[in-house]
Amino acid sequence: MDRIIFNHVLRGFPADEKFMQIVDQNATSITNVCIALFGKTPTIVCGLNVTRMNKQGVTDVTVDDGFLWTGDDLIPVEGNVFSGIDPDIDLYISTTSTTEQCTFFDGNLYDAYYSNKGTVVNAQLNPPTKYPFRLSTIVRANICKSVVSDIDITDFSNTEKHIQGSLRQTVYSDGQVNICGTFSVFASPIDSELSTKGIKVAQLPFKNTDMGDIIPGGGVVPQHYGVVYPALIRANGNFSENIYDEKKISVSHFVKMTKDGSLYAYIPVELFKIPLLHDNHTIRIFYFVSVDFTYNSRK
Repeated sequence: MDRIIFNHVLRGFPADEKFMQIVDQNATSITNVCIALFGKTPTIVCGLNVTRMNKQGVTDVTVDDGFLWTGDDLIPVEGNVFSGIDPDIDLYISTTSTTEQCTFFDGNLYDAYYSNKGTVVNAQLNPPTKYPFRLSTIVRANICKSVVSDIDITDFSNTEKHIQGSLRQTVYSDGQVNICGTFSVFASPIDSELSTKGIKVAQLPFKNTDMGDIIPGGGVVPQHYGVVYPALIRANGNFSENIYDEKKISVSHFVKMTKDGSLYAYIPVELFKIPLLHDNHTIRIFYFVSVDFTYNSRK
């Protein structure tokens, strides 16, 4: 990239047309790089990290300075300090554009400098409709960062199916989540609810935004509606004519995640061809899960 050498600027640098062309060319180059990397999506390039500290029941929130790509301009954003707010809901970036006039050689004032910058503001004091950038929803450029944690597996549906296993969630800073792992359920061939109602096995700490708020054709999405994701089910054996077969049986199926982050397992017991040896006969079925979705984090 072309640059200006300022070593002798105090001797009277010739701020001529070439000087202005280099300055404008470099600004255009930076804009083109941002378009290539982020497109028109508003993106936090660096900084603007949120720090929370609880003092005597009141949450103090600090946001440091940073840079925001607005979709067509790269602007500096001034951080701020807040108290008693929810940073996921209340914090917005307010952008301000100004021009500065200077006296030209013909003795007249003309617009000479353009400035575009942002400030983190509290939407409780400033109507959010004025500011198009909610801080918690802007994607970050550092997409390689992630947080890995375990998810508790339990029988939220109280079906007494002896659910066991573990799931792991990986939350990426670009808003993507992966849920993977294995759990098992004791299933009976006469338990049709495993195929129709499913079993709630996990409650995720965030909402799935792959599902919209409106059903195609109109109407609000009911709470029990969800998005389905592929999964693999395997049983350790098969019963046929009262003879136990050692081979493993695998079936492609799905899990469902509702809007509030509830994870449901559906077991098609009829596909395992398990004849009823006695009234309480069950077989352990293993569920292999790997789910990728977009989240709206409140934690």
